[in-house]
Amino acid sequence: MTYERVPALANASASTRLALTLCFAFLFGCESSKSPPTGSDNLDTPIANSIVISPATIAFTAVGSSQQLTATVRDQKGAELSAQVTWMIQNSAIATITSTGVVASVGTGSTTATATVGTITTSVAVSVQQTIALLQSTVPTATLASIGESTQAALIASDANGNRIANPAVTWSSTNIAVATVSATGLITAVANGSSEIRATAEGKTATIAIAVNQRANVLQLTPPRDTLSAVGETSQLTATIRDARGTAMNGTVTWTSGSNTVATVSSMGVVTAVGRGSTTVTAQHGALSAMTQVIVDDFGDLGIGYVHRSPEIDFVRGSANPTREGWPAAGQTVTWEAKIKSTSRFNRTAVPYRWTVDGIQVSAGTIDMPAGAVITIPLLRNWTFSRTKIGFELDPDNSFGETEERNNTIEVFSDALAIGFYVERSVYDYFGENQRKLGVGSNSWEDWAQRHVRFWNTMFENARYPLSPVGVLDRVRIDKITVVPDGALPLVPGGVAGNLPNGNDRTVDLQWGFPASLLQGNMYGNHVGIPGANNQPDNPFYFESSLLHELGHARYLVDVYGFNVKDGAWTPAGIIDKGSNIAIMEAGQFVAGSPYMRIANWEHVYYTPLFNGLMGGDYYTVGEYNAAALNLIAGRRAVLGNANAPGNIGAFLNDLPAQNRLKITDAAGVPIARASVRIYQSTPKANEWYGKYFDNTPDLQLSTDAQGQVLLGRNPFGGSGIVHTYGHSNGVVIIRVEGQGRVGYTFLESAMFNLEYWRGHTALGEYILAVVLR
Repeated sequence: MTYERVPALANASASTRLALTLCFAFLFGCESSKSPPTGSDNLDTPIANSIVISPATIAFTAVGSSQQLTATVRDQKGAELSAQVTWMIQNSAIATITSTGVVASVGTGSTTATATVGTITTSVAVSVQQTIALLQSTVPTATLASIGESTQAALIASDANGNRIANPAVTWSSTNIAVATVSATGLITAVANGSSEIRATAEGKTATIAIAVNQRANVLQLTPPRDTLSAVGETSQLTATIRDARGTAMNGTVTWTSGSNTVATVSSMGVVTAVGRGSTTVTAQHGALSAMTQVIVDDFGDLGIGYVHRSPEIDFVRGSANPTREGWPAAGQTVTWEAKIKSTSRFNRTAVPYRWTVDGIQVSAGTIDMPAGAVITIPLLRNWTFSRTKIGFELDPDNSFGETEERNNTIEVFSDALAIGFYVERSVYDYFGENQRKLGVGSNSWEDWAQRHVRFWNTMFENARYPLSPVGVLDRVRIDKITVVPDGALPLVPGGVAGNLPNGNDRTVDLQWGFPASLLQGNMYGNHVGIPGANNQPDNPFYFESSLLHELGHARYLVDVYGFNVKDGAWTPAGIIDKGSNIAIMEAGQFVAGSPYMRIANWEHVYYTPLFNGLMGGDYYTVGEYNAAALNLIAGRRAVLGNANAPGNIGAFLNDLPAQNRLKITDAAGVPIARASVRIYQSTPKANEWYGKYFDNTPDLQLSTDAQGQVLLGRNPFGGSGIVHTYGHSNGVVIIRVEGQGRVGYTFLESAMFNLEYWRGHTALGEYILAVVLR
């Protein structure tokens, strides 16, 4: 045994030296002449003390690459030692290692390689992060045949060893966005004919796709689909539209031909000229595509039914306490139903047959002479009954006389229908007479256009079936008079309005509306070929002016349901500006409107009424549940406080409120929120806004829910002496703040809910459940 470490005892404590001395004495006794021991206890024997791996880290940029690791083993004195090294890899899905230290990349990620000698280990970091060596498109060229057509670009990214790289971060661009655009995910969309190059860039590598947009004709549309010329020499313009597969119009040459040049000719520009009476087919051709329209040359003109008038005319009784009887004929009284028919023919017609029906059964028939351009009245006498019957009139039922239009020779009215009076200035009336037939839907005059609206409205009434109106709206409507006046004559009574109140002296009808010549100044009635669209909801006023029925709804005392909506500020793409202009309520120093407590639903609106539907909301093609129930409150009644928009009783039903109202407040899961603090904010007027509302930051009512989450609101928690709904103020909606379960939520409560509950017969107590999202 050497003595190299002994000097270290000089620095030891006395107790330590004593212990070592005793130990030495015990082991070796007192004989100092013994030889030092040998073997493993010899401190001069080299043993592995450390391992140094080279290189210190490995960073692969491709899968399938390899690199040699070298391990140097050193003993306790730092001398290099020859020793057997064992190699291991932490994650063999990322890299493998051989017994000789060769590391190979097999997947992406990070792991460690470890060298071991005895109990000594050393590790180095191994990373595999593929970098793109090659970026290429799977389809280097593409052609799009329709504007708006899209195709998804696909790329292959490879590392230096040719291995695929999944989901590379790619930047997409188009060299000509006027022709084709590309999204952030590589979706290429055609914009216009032409060419563009789509570029994908990743890690300095670029792949390109050559895009050509070349519209291909898919369909040829011809308008109008049917045309009638009423005199030799009259012309009409046909329009052929070439469209691609996605319906976008495109340029192209069209060839025109007429099936019979003795009936009508057609120019190279699609202008049809009447030559002689008869029918022919005009064909438009573009390549393999063709479209045809029937052209009729008929100089007989038309016979048409305008409306059915009832006489004697009876004024409604202003302020009547019994409008279901006052203003109507007396039971058993003889009334005369008068069919107003007219001829636009240049020829006299003799012995034109007609017939009257009641509930589908013929009750009268005969013939009538129709001088050229005449307006004739054909009467039917009946005894009045308050039971509803359907009175029908048909002219030329066997189509024995040639006409421009055969489909406007029948009409059917309900005997107890509310009467409508229309006042039309001459230019409007004539304009419709000249152009309605171009629609090709059986309409040939302003009267035909007006009757279409009445039929549509009656159908809406019949279909408005809800729990409170199980058979729909009970009333029906009919046109009782159409009065044509000179341009500029409306309103006929000073103080009236040309549209809303054309004749303030006319109390014989229950609803009235006027059509001044100024309506022709824009392009409102300019579409002469539009026909009903999807779900029979046309948007062409020359075919169907849906807003007309909305305005007549006001004449029947209905209010704008959309007036219950609540908004704040003004909307811009960047967000809401002028916050607090309508809703000044704050939570934690921030306005609630536009916050998570009260999100923007659309534009600047934070609340859309759940009753926002139907004729008085935004859908002009149905009658919503709320309006149907309101109309049935006055079913069978003549007008009482006016027959124009708006009468003195407009919105009278708004104050049908139960005497007491109980509200159950639940969380979003439907669990009642017990012992919650409830604050109710009522609106005050907001000037210069239809149905203006302003909510300040001070609650008007502070209540608490009981153990069942319920709270009593009284008859009118909306403020004031009742519900108002007009220009400058609508107080029919309150904002409710609920604090419970350690959280806060906001919601809305609308007076229309109280109305519906009242109409259900719950006049003493109305009950509601209101869910609120707590945050």
